[in-house]
Amino acid sequence: MTFQLISPASVQAVTLADAKAHLRVTASEEDELIDGLTKSATQLVECETGLSLITQTFRLWVDDLPENHVVCLPRNPARNIVQIVWYDSEGTPVILPGSAYFFNSMSRPARLKFDRAACPSGPCNGIEIDFDAGFGNTGVDVPDLIKRAMKVLIAHWYEFRGVYAPSDQPVSVPDLYTHLIRHYRQVRL
Repeated sequence: MTFQLISPASVQAVTLADAKAHLRVTASEEDELIDGLTKSATQLVECETGLSLITQTFRLWVDDLPENHVVCLPRNPARNIVQIVWYDSEGTPVILPGSAYFFNSMSRPARLKFDRAACPSGPCNGIEIDFDAGFGNTGVDVPDLIKRAMKVLIAHWYEFRGVYAPSDQPVSVPDLYTHLIRHYRQVRL
């Protein structure tokens, strides 16, 4: 199972203006640095939690369906299925109708349960699932706790910007960030 970002988010969950207000920075000389810290904080939160903060489109490739016919989506909150393409043994693409699967967006991770008759075994990466995941299209849709954690992280990295080179970042994560984000973390076994 492989997945890739197809359409990235068009905006940040924490804007440059939000980050500067939190840092109490009014000048624009360090806008590039602050914007970079904001993007890094977004990446860290998304990697640690398995969440997409702003709506993005992903493609998941699956070789074959598991025995229970259920495929878990690797990013949450999954909003909708854009399309599912199944490739037959000759490599001919077939777009699966909605009746060939059930989409459970309420579970975490979100799951697709397939009608096995609708997609028999095919070639390697023979099932392509395009789906949207994210809290919404703007930072307003992202939970405040996550945005607060990001601001704490941005402020921490901003404070220590002269001590470590940008290539060494992130060198540390403050305890408050860890505390704020803990309820959203993905538990892996």
